[in-house]
Amino acid sequence: MRHVLVPLFCACLLACAGCSAPPDPPGTFHRGAVSNWVEEGSAADAEGDAAKAMKVYQKAAGQGITSAQILVAERYSDGFGVPKNPAEALKWFTMAAEAGDVKAQFALGDMYHSGHGAEKNPAEALKWWQKAAEKGDEGAQYNLAVMYRDGEGIPASAEDAVKWFTAATQKGHMVAACELAELYRDGKGLAQDYALALKWFTLAAETGTSRAQTGLALLYYKGLGVPRDNLMALKWFTLATAAGDKAAAPYRNFLAAQITPPQLAEVDRLVAEWKPKDAPGTQPHPPAATVAKEGHGEPAAKPKSGSSHG
Repeated sequence: MRHVLVPLFCACLLACAGCSAPPDPPGTFHRGAVSNWVEEGSAADAEGDAAKAMKVYQKAAGQGITSAQILVAERYSDGFGVPKNPAEALKWFTMAAEAGDVKAQFALGDMYHSGHGAEKNPAEALKWWQKAAEKGDEGAQYNLAVMYRDGEGIPASAEDAVKWFTAATQKGHMVAACELAELYRDGKGLAQDYALALKWFTLAAETGTSRAQTGLALLYYKGLGVPRDNLMALKWFTLATAAGDKAAAPYRNFLAAQITPPQLAEVDRLVAEWKPKDAPGTQPHPPAATVAKEGHGEPAAKPKSGSSHG
């Protein structure tokens, strides 16, 4: 009897496989067919009807589409198309974060860390930033490193801070490189190492990060991790001053008054020939004309989002 039932069961499965599925309810958006809700919402936005667009995004979000959930959360957070509602923003970011979305995980960590839209909770911030950091989000990696460095929501750990600052640096976060350099320069929770401070300051300084340029100049000026070199110090103080670092200007002016005219001319040549390099894991620098038009600012010390957030 067993030998008869198995073929019959398989035959039934095959027959059912050919049956047509019941139709979806009207207005259902499909995860694979993103364009329908995106286009409908974008069209409403283009018409200046943010409220209509929000209804479209809410419908898609309610059907479990994480990218729509993030849009809804952001609009509740910003009050765009709906009244500001941090609690609703938290709700939708949480749904997307629990579904594994990195951008939502970062945003949720930010809400718990800042106390905006949620009760301030460093442990929850750490939890969500940890998830995003493990998926490669450099903003979360940086913030996680800061929490480990400062012992916020978790026991202080210089080792873990170095781990996550390094990970963020490798993704192009040059403020993280500055933090690494300063940890090694000052021996904060780990052995003082001027050679490693020089390494990380140099990496970030070469990309045009003014904070690193000043830090590197000071190493040359004081002869820490490298032979003392006033010309190299002046080069980097000059570049940092031009980039807007006010701390560099007094050093630049003092050193410029101490060296000979030929030496000053040499520094001017070094500064004129210097070109920024690309940070690790980033797109190449655009042509000079584009740079002049768009500018290249230094990233904020505590980013609101990682570059992967779009």
